[in-house]
Order: sequence, then structure tokens, then C-alpha cells
Amino acid sequence: MSKMILTINFKFDMSVPELAEAFAGLAPKYAEVPGLEWKVWSLNAEESEFCGIYLFTNEGFLNDLLNSELTKMVVNYPGLSDFSVKQFGVVDEFSKITRAPI
Repeated sequence: MSKMILTINFKFDMSVPELAEAFAGLAPKYAEVPGLEWKVWSLNAEESEFCGIYLFTNEGFLNDLLNSELTKMVVNYPGLSDFSVKQFGVVDEFSKITRAPI
């Protein structure tokens, strides 16, 4: 199976330090997710928007995360809203040319 990219975007209704405090305990949990090669945590503080970009070894592991208690905990966390979840297959040929960490 081909590697998969997952993006999860959402809005937050709290200060950036409060968001960072909430996420501090999550990073180690994501580090243990089976099939997750890496996750980029990104933030647009001016728009109160967060984006997580994930690389999975395959679609099965991606779906396992989406159906996990960890994801349910994030989606139900107070102050987070307007979630957008998208899945993409990786195009190896061009990604390698542009030095993607795949």
C-alpha cells in the first residue's frame, strides 16, 4: 500500500499558551501511534487555526487513528471547532524530486 497524508485543521477559542498546554500531553501519545511516520504541528495564531499534517505508512493505520480514542478526545476538547479532515495519497515520483521526507 502507498503512504498516506492526513490533514486535520480546526479553529481554537483559547490563547496560544492554553492551546500549547493542552497539546503538551498529546505529542507523546501521537509519537506512539502505529504506522505514523511523522506529524507536523502548525499554527496560524492570527486566525486562531491549527493544522496537523501526518504521514502514515498506509491507509489502514490512518483510519485506525481517525477511529481512535485519541482522535475522539481531540474532537471533543472544549474550545476546538470547525474540524476539516482530508486524506491524500502520496505521489512518490514528484515528492522525491522535491525532497519530501518520505
